[in-house]
Amino acid sequence: MLRIYVSSTYEDLKDERKAARDAIQTLGHLAIGMEDYAASDERPLERCLRDVRSCQAYVGIFAWRYGFCPGNGEKSITSLEYEEATKNKIPCYVFLVREDAPWPRTWIPDEDQPKIKQLRQSLSLKHMVGWFTNEIDLAAAITKSLTSRIVNSPGTPRIPDMLPYLCDRSEQEFALVDALKDADKRPGNPLLCIIHGNETEAHDKFLERLQKVTLPMLLSGRTQQKTVKLYRVEWPQSFRTDQEMSSRLEMSLSREVLDSHTAKQAEINDRLSQNLGPVVVHSHVITENWLYQGKKALNAYIQSWQEWPELSVGQMLFIFLFVKYQVNKQVGASTLRKFMTGNLEMRDMLKKYDFQAFTRLTGKVLPELQGATLGEAQDWARSEEAGKFCDPNALVMAIAAFYAEWERTEKSKVFPVRIPTDQLVPKLREIISLNQLSVEKIL
Repeated sequence: MLRIYVSSTYEDLKDERKAARDAIQTLGHLAIGMEDYAASDERPLERCLRDVRSCQAYVGIFAWRYGFCPGNGEKSITSLEYEEATKNKIPCYVFLVREDAPWPRTWIPDEDQPKIKQLRQSLSLKHMVGWFTNEIDLAAAITKSLTSRIVNSPGTPRIPDMLPYLCDRSEQEFALVDALKDADKRPGNPLLCIIHGNETEAHDKFLERLQKVTLPMLLSGRTQQKTVKLYRVEWPQSFRTDQEMSSRLEMSLSREVLDSHTAKQAEINDRLSQNLGPVVVHSHVITENWLYQGKKALNAYIQSWQEWPELSVGQMLFIFLFVKYQVNKQVGASTLRKFMTGNLEMRDMLKKYDFQAFTRLTGKVLPELQGATLGEAQDWARSEEAGKFCDPNALVMAIAAFYAEWERTEKSKVFPVRIPTDQLVPKLREIISLNQLSVEKIL
């Protein structure tokens, strides 16, 4: 894993920065930049330069804004970050927005125009620059550049993207084991599990963990084919009757499985039964859906699976409904209050939800997805998976320091402290990168 510094102005390139960080993370490396502290054009210069020096590669993204100049100086932080990388002989990968790209030129102050033009011209002369029109172009260009030029040194294993997400989901796994036992008492029926938690808890990564790790492990004695096939069913945004809900779900699954809009449940199930291994059908619902649709939507969704045809001998069909509680504090106060009310109502409903009325399926609400405690994170650090890449003692100590700092910064009054997954995972990646057992090089 490499530490790669992402440099750019901020306000005008938020989407591009996210695309760049996602591309770097997908390649198994760690993106470092202003998102790790106060995301702003007026970020702390000394920390920026220190972070640049700590990295093994630099990615510079330049549009038409020169950026904030600290101390009323002549050079912007973005320009100084680039100079720091070149001074320290850090390989630089430079990407410029195209002249004809729909970038808002109103972002350019008059005094910026000669400076940014000169900087772009200088970068074009010194580097084989990559050009982009939008964030999709940029992500593709970064992926191509880093893939063709950066390789791991011999003997250094690449850190799997999933590794930090293996930090404790034991409560959900225990509940899933119980659900499988209940399903054994109703052969021929699908197993429907509701998985709920704040939107900060990386639901999509938990689905990936279920597909690649949890289900193959739990089903190892039940099937020789451990590959889990996924099909996504869109959650209907509007419906008038239970039958309309069922029809919309049927159409969505028909498209996914048979590339058709008209297949019926029996035909779809026939195709699903041809899979030699387990099949997972997953849907995702957020607080907004609850506010518009209420409890009737959940009942209608489950009822549609109650009507599913009987499974063939050996067929394993899992239905996973992911319920995401919206908690984004950047929305308006009125919307946030509605979200909080809806979240409370959904949690209360799921806590007491009774599947007894549904006789042709097995249902289970798994424990709520929550951030990991210090003890859970340190247990992960001692695991065999983490130990392949990092000294467990170093990981344990670094995690303890991070939890102490997070508790101080967030002034958390909840005990034990739980750090949301979307904040914990990037830090675990960084800790592994800093303490990795072997040194990685750039060609």
